[in-house]
Amino acid sequence: MRKFILLISVLFTFIGAQAQATSIRLGYCNGEVAKSGQFGVSEATTVEAAIYLPEAIMDNHVGNKIETIKAGLSTKLNLTQLTVWVRAELDGENLVETTAEKIVKGWNDVALTTPYEITGEKGLYIGYTIVQKGAAFGISTVGVYEENALFVKLGSDQEWQSPTEYGVASIEAVVTGENLPKFDLKLENAVIPENYPIDTPMKVSVGVRNVATYTITGFDVECAIENSEPIVTHVDCNLEYDTLGSFEFVIHPTLQELKEDVKMTISIIKLNEGDDQYIENNSKELLFNVINKVYERNLVIEEFTTEQCPNCPGGSATLHEAMDILKEEYPNNQLNLICHHSGYYTDWLTVDASENMLWLFNQGGSTYAPAFMSDRTGVWSNPGSAEKMADKLRYRLDKPAYVGLEMDASYDVETKTLSVTVTGERSIIFCENTPRITIYLTENNIKARNQSGAGTEYIHNNALRAFNDPWGWGEEITWNEDNTFKYTYDFTIKDKWVSDNMEIIAFVSDYDADDASSCVIENSIMRPFTDFYFTGVEASLADDVRVRVEDNDIVVDGRYNELKVYSVNGFEMSHENLPAGVYIVKVSTEDNNYSIRKVVVR
Repeated sequence: MRKFILLISVLFTFIGAQAQATSIRLGYCNGEVAKSGQFGVSEATTVEAAIYLPEAIMDNHVGNKIETIKAGLSTKLNLTQLTVWVRAELDGENLVETTAEKIVKGWNDVALTTPYEITGEKGLYIGYTIVQKGAAFGISTVGVYEENALFVKLGSDQEWQSPTEYGVASIEAVVTGENLPKFDLKLENAVIPENYPIDTPMKVSVGVRNVATYTITGFDVECAIENSEPIVTHVDCNLEYDTLGSFEFVIHPTLQELKEDVKMTISIIKLNEGDDQYIENNSKELLFNVINKVYERNLVIEEFTTEQCPNCPGGSATLHEAMDILKEEYPNNQLNLICHHSGYYTDWLTVDASENMLWLFNQGGSTYAPAFMSDRTGVWSNPGSAEKMADKLRYRLDKPAYVGLEMDASYDVETKTLSVTVTGERSIIFCENTPRITIYLTENNIKARNQSGAGTEYIHNNALRAFNDPWGWGEEITWNEDNTFKYTYDFTIKDKWVSDNMEIIAFVSDYDADDASSCVIENSIMRPFTDFYFTGVEASLADDVRVRVEDNDIVVDGRYNELKVYSVNGFEMSHENLPAGVYIVKVSTEDNNYSIRKVVVR
């Protein structure tokens, strides 16, 4: 059965307590007209635009009349004449026509001198002809292209064409009569996950519009998956004429095999009020993939900031307020912040990787700060409020991730070597390029030297300190046959860094050196540096060896070879008469094994 996508709007008046439709608009633009034209002709000529209403639509209006044609224009500049018409063929004769008395920007409602009576024997082209005395871009187009929704002829000696990149024409036919449809619910859109994890609920979203004259109070939606029993869900509503409703519900598919491009047909199959009079606009076909699993998304937020930027303290404050909002809404998701000290000149915390990241939003050699990214899906400036910032981050947080990550690490306080191991698995091949694994070390609680707009009391957090490749883009992942990987990298911790304030952030991303939009981060994980050398104030090293604090001394009970104590910055200390603080203890036992512990002297 051939399908037509047609937007039908309804004009109505109130008679007593009952809403009664007196006319219906047939078209594709949902009553919208563009404020500026996207295309036209740069000379004096004649241009035409039209839409096509198929025979199946006209059959639903036999006996009614087209009284008025609405022509939406994005400008009236250089336009000298507007004639609306109805045709059986694009190049055919005008079955009816009327020239507007005047031309306005926006909607031109032109009543036909002789209304056109609908017989239902053929489809109709509804359109207009413009005479222009010079360059003009009067044809209004809006939205996304649909079949039959845009035909143009750009010059009297040109051929008709249907450009798909400009959307749909702002043209509508106003229909009146005694045979206006009573019940017609159009399925305007339907959304399902692109990738569906097997044995999980599936969320389905539908948008429906009442395109007939009676209020609709409920309908059934059928989700028919290939080779499976259809799933029917009832939706209650209260949709009057020309009302759009959006609804979500959950279904439970019985799929048991992994498969790509599974077809689902979503259809409106029943109305509370009776039969739908026009079923051609009731269905949508969608494709999805059945996969093993999805993973909880941990979001990488990157902030571009420098001490020379007077607006950066305010931008950072907005971001942290937004993050506080999101931590309440998404308690299980990590928000992993990295601050690049670049974008508006540089400062003493700038590193090479941060300078390289400017490529992601270099605007002809110009960058700015404060600037923000979420998983490298785009860059934006401070939107002005924490809630608006949270909205931008929510959009990404709500997307499923197709990579899961785990992290382990060990720290040798003598060599000041931090060895980080990241393992991961993927449920699908999520990008066209070879994915990369990136590990960043960041540091918090750094006192500013002279932050513009805040002074020397300002505290820097999440400053990027180290990274696992010279450019900051990470290293290519080698995947095992079971779609897992393991990657290890060793960092040298500098004396000036306070390891107690540091975090380790690892993430997997796409990377294309020629396309900044193809560097999206798929998922991430963060662990505090202290997770990997802290087990408690008192910890057992073996069955007969333990470390404890007595007064201001660090004491080892049991047989051991050597005791060494370090500050959190890595400086070796005495184990006696220590001031209050946190210390790293390394104890070698008689079997030449050693253990590292973190202890607190109070």
